[in-house]
Parts: sequence; structure tokens; C-alpha cells
Amino acid sequence: MKSGGDLAVRVERVQMVPEPPRFALVVGAGDKERFGWLAEKSAELGVTDLVPLKAERTRSVAAGIREGHLLALQRRARQAIKQSGAGWAPRVLAPVDVKFAAAQGVPEYRWLADATGEPPPELPPTAPLVVVVGPEGGLIPAEREIFLAAGFRRVRLAPDLLRFETAALAAAAVVASQRPRRSRD
Repeated sequence: MKSGGDLAVRVERVQMVPEPPRFALVVGAGDKERFGWLAEKSAELGVTDLVPLKAERTRSVAAGIREGHLLALQRRARQAIKQSGAGWAPRVLAPVDVKFAAAQGVPEYRWLADATGEPPPELPPTAPLVVVVGPEGGLIPAEREIFLAAGFRRVRLAPDLLRFETAALAAAAVVASQRPRRSRD
């Protein structure tokens, strides 16, 4: 390094890390602080797409996720992967409505977090997956029916009801446990 503020960088190794299988986590866009925490933890657990869901019960959340929050959420996800060593940060996408979210994913790999569902099924290691988690208070019946009509499978993540961020992390942990181990050379 030279004096006077000049800086030199020497790259000794470049490693190409393949993109992981798609794992979209669509979550009822509740409180932005709790959603920011979710962005960090989702990054650590291998979520590839974190999507805020606009549902009936999120419309009145004063501190809810808005488009203007996306850059800060993306930044929090990138900061989390630095410590975890993950090769990819999730894309934090703009909020979507229920009908748009219901059209996402491959039909056989769509889960709807629901306390009345069955335990999560085994997932092929590279299968793309979309998991929908409702907001605080859950999805209203009409919203739930839209997802079920689109082929989403009810999946129970715990013996009791969970808050939105806990349910999202429970889903991410289940999926992460079924994904192939990434090498750390």
C-alpha cells in the first residue's frame, strides 16, 4: 500500500458459486422492522426470493412494507450473507397481491403455511418451491381459497399458530434441511 491514501487490492482467488434452486418465500407484509429481521434470517437459510404479500390483514399496518423499503431490506439480506458465508442473497421483491402470488411456482411444489395442514413433505433437493405465509391474523378465507384453488398444499409448520416471521423461518428451516450441503472449499 502506498502512502497518501492510494489503495491496492490483490485478488488471489475467484470462486463461482452456482445459483441455488429457487425458493420463494411469500410473506404477509407485516411490520417493516420484523420483516427486515426476516430478510436477514432468510438470507442465512437459503431463500432466493423474499416477497412481501399484500393481503386484507396487511392493508391497515401503518409500519408495513412499501416499495421504498426494498433497498434497505436487500442491504440487510446482503449483510447477513457476509457473516453466514452463503454465496447468494435473496432478492427482495416488490409487494404482490394474493392473485399474483397464487400464480407463482411449479404446481407440485407450492406450500401454504396452515395450522390445519399436514407436516411438510419431503422435497427433491433441487426442486423449485414457493411457500406462502399469511400475515399476522392469517389469510382471510377468500384469500386462502385462491391459493388452494391454484394448487397450493396446506403445510403445518408447528403444533401451534406462529407469528408471520416465525412461520416464515420455520418454513425456511425445513427447506434448508432438505437442500444439498454447499461446499465451503
